Amino acid sequence: MNANQVMYRCVWRWHFYAGLLCLPIVLFLAVSGGLYLFKPQIESFRESSYMDLSVSGERQSVNDHIVAAQSAFPDTLFHRYRIPKQDNDAVRVSVFSEDIRYFVYVNPYSLEIVDIVRFDRLFTELLKDLHESVFLGSIGSYFVELAACWAIVLFVTGIILWWPRDASGMAGVLYPRLSLEGRRFWKDLHVVIGFWISILALFLLISGLPWTQGWGGAFQKTRKVIESHVQQDWSTGAKKEHVHWHVNSVEKAEIDEIAYQKAVALNFDYPVMLSVDNAHHNSWKVSSQTQNRPRRADAWIDGYSGETLRSQAFSERKMVDKIIGYGIAAHEGQLFGWFNLALGVLTTLGLVLMSVSGFILWWKRKPQGALGAPKSTGQPIANTMIAVLVVSSLLLPLLLVSVVTIFLVEFVVLRHLPPARRWLGLAQ
Repeated sequence: MNANQVMYRCVWRWHFYAGLLCLPIVLFLAVSGGLYLFKPQIESFRESSYMDLSVSGERQSVNDHIVAAQSAFPDTLFHRYRIPKQDNDAVRVSVFSEDIRYFVYVNPYSLEIVDIVRFDRLFTELLKDLHESVFLGSIGSYFVELAACWAIVLFVTGIILWWPRDASGMAGVLYPRLSLEGRRFWKDLHVVIGFWISILALFLLISGLPWTQGWGGAFQKTRKVIESHVQQDWSTGAKKEHVHWHVNSVEKAEIDEIAYQKAVALNFDYPVMLSVDNAHHNSWKVSSQTQNRPRRADAWIDGYSGETLRSQAFSERKMVDKIIGYGIAAHEGQLFGWFNLALGVLTTLGLVLMSVSGFILWWKRKPQGALGAPKSTGQPIANTMIAVLVVSSLLLPLLLVSVVTIFLVEFVVLRHLPPARRWLGLAQ
């Protein structure tokens, strides 16, 4: 076996293991992420019955809205007030009761409670939880991150395997040969789709790292050591949200109205949240929470005078925050309109087809009584694969841990157990 054959077999073997480890999770991530792309549309449809209400009489103050929402539960903590698009839309007040977050929808004129929704039971939040941790909390978050790391290896090794060597023409390279049947058809489909979506998929995997508990948490801690002030507007891992303050809803009636009128005049991109600024006495924070993050902005308003104490546009943030903000907005399909959304849907469909075709390819070639992994050569690992693993492991510590574990288990244990060696196709 020559050097090229050794390299090809080695890369193919690692590609197989990467697929085996992460394809089921990639399928979950693709479907949940593809649906989450439509979060604004899903939420708009869900709230359609709260909009354009039949109202009469005088519109009540913002503080009255908050008091009405707080009255829905005992010992309620006010969290955020969302400024409605129209005066006759129900206002949404976010509150905490017994450490559980609720959305309370209030008629802004009659103060009638239109609906109460538990935040973590929203369909979009369930999708987000599935996408981030497969409903397993912190452990699930690490599990998803590990699968994402291996998916990066999967696509890099896939590109190496795809690279044309002896191909005559672009059939089976840039487009599938639909006339083929059986395993050859599925191989063409798998290879060609993998090539076309590889860049998009790698972008989604890499841009999702700042959210993760391992890589994202380490990144945040490193920033806090290097920088004097870090204020990230994205969370890391599957962490619960807590609040530790309360609004005196009687004394702030006039103050709330001043802050509200000023917040409306700022004309930030919807949705716009009004909340208490804990760092400064009697001041309010106005924050655009649009998913197109480069259009986000924040302002801090004095509750007594309505004066803007300071403001911060996206363009004024630190470079690293801007880069990640652009990445997250593109990841969520919101950066450049319908075309961004279309690319997200296309990538989702491609990942689903790749996962399905990869499984079919494995199942069709899997011998009875064995895993069906490409047989190892017994020779040292190819330099190309070493480079891929070293570079990836240095950038992704969780991948490094798993690679070292796999090497130790394979060379120290499995190669010395004949049944395991035969089942895994390991050289003696």
